[in-house]
Amino acid sequence: MTSPRNRRVAAAALAGFLALGGCGPGDDAGPSADGTPPAATATADADGFTAAEREVLNAVKGFHDVVFAPGDIRDRNLASALKGIVTEQVYKDAVAFERKQEGLVRLGTYSFEPFTVTINGDEAEVHGCFDGTSSFMVKRGETQPGVGSKPGDRRENEITLERVDGVWLVSFPFANGKPC
Repeated sequence: MTSPRNRRVAAAALAGFLALGGCGPGDDAGPSADGTPPAATATADADGFTAAEREVLNAVKGFHDVVFAPGDIRDRNLASALKGIVTEQVYKDAVAFERKQEGLVRLGTYSFEPFTVTINGDEAEVHGCFDGTSSFMVKRGETQPGVGSKPGDRRENEITLERVDGVWLVSFPFANGKPC
């Protein structure tokens, strides 16, 4: 069972990630899970990621697509949309975060550029750059950013996942605060 302190840390990390739209360390792509460089891996995609790493990246994309989708947070029911994409603890934190966001609408788009994917058994970590500079939170009813609207920013993200019943779930999304 997760301790109350660990739950508070996870909740704070999720809130920071969702609010800021942060990103992960800017290291060059490192070795794959088996230790070989991505360029030397025969099964790597054109971007250097293996099929196993691509599966992890697809889980991260699914998470981002739900959390940072344009539109009314109330209408898209963030918490329900995250079922099967995140662990139970992240789900609980998202429900609490969603309640704080009532009355807000997300405008614009985001992008995520992965730098590295590390897989160790049923755990994985993705580091990359999340760019939310074209994404705004505005009051419901507004159709464009107004005076005082602040876009997201470009931040390094470190996203931890765990494989549960063969499915990769986001277990700890963390915007580390470093610009990328």
